[in-house]
Amino acid sequence: MKLLLNATTWRSDMDIVGQDWSVGRRLMDQFGFDGFEIYPTPGYPLETIPPDLARGLHLRFFVMLWDLWRGDLEGLRATFGDLETARLFYGGLERQAVVDCYAGQLAWGRQVGAEYAVFHAAQADLRGLMDWRFPWTWQETIDMSAEIVNQACAGRAPGMPILFENLWWPGGLRLLERAEVERLAERLTIDDWGLALDTGHLLNTNPDLADEAQGVDYIVKVVRDLGPLARRIRAVHLTRSLSGHYVRQCQSGQVAPPPAEGDFWDRMAAAQIHVGRIDQHEAFETAEIGRLFELIEPDWVVFEFTYHSLDHWRGKIARQCAATAGLFDGRPRVGKN
Repeated sequence: MKLLLNATTWRSDMDIVGQDWSVGRRLMDQFGFDGFEIYPTPGYPLETIPPDLARGLHLRFFVMLWDLWRGDLEGLRATFGDLETARLFYGGLERQAVVDCYAGQLAWGRQVGAEYAVFHAAQADLRGLMDWRFPWTWQETIDMSAEIVNQACAGRAPGMPILFENLWWPGGLRLLERAEVERLAERLTIDDWGLALDTGHLLNTNPDLADEAQGVDYIVKVVRDLGPLARRIRAVHLTRSLSGHYVRQCQSGQVAPPPAEGDFWDRMAAAQIHVGRIDQHEAFETAEIGRLFELIEPDWVVFEFTYHSLDHWRGKIARQCAATAGLFDGRPRVGKN
């Protein structure tokens, strides 16, 4: 089992990680991690990432793919305001733009020796972020996700397992039914695949959870209910999210929705703030989270946090290290001085 930290190549993260990754490397060494799961962003020079740090690859999450994948230009205009903005967002207006993006990221992953890649088998649109009512089914999203991955890997093995990550929105992979995983398995043409369990995303599916104890009980129940399919969980994004109060306020109309009019980029930024309030990316502080690892034995565990400073990041790592002390291969989980 390897223990990883997460980082994106957005400027806000790189200012903390260090443009040469030196700060991230020191943090990794301080707490005894094996590397990073990296989310590469458009335009970032991937050749500047030290290959020995790139243990995992988080493929880009476009979030809104329904209209593009169906060729619905009017739907794209409704979301983006004009087709040129949509073209800029996706890199094109055809399916192939998305497929090429993923194929290119997988090629980089093979080049640097990434050990796995993560794909979000979920989608959302700006109109359904508050009430979670989307015009597609989970079956349609899983079929689309399998199509994308199959095409991105067409003619060449991915070179690493593709791990499908759960999110909380209805109409996608949530891991709340065995049928979700079974349908995905039926439609994939690649052999080397699995699941990336995001514990925070799973907690977000239940807004009635009040505290960590209830949250751990819920995670354990969902994983146990997967039965033998739980063996497909090869990575865990270990993170805590208990945002049910905010979600209930949103769905009862007590919170104003993100603006429906105006510039797409401004609306997208407002939506990201809203999503960040749901998906908190906090640290577990209870040792009870160890019960999860009595059920599964993943190959990779990622301490996946958001952070606005080095001290903020280090604090979250330290708290979750304390909660998981001794869990992973008997390695000490407290930071070195």
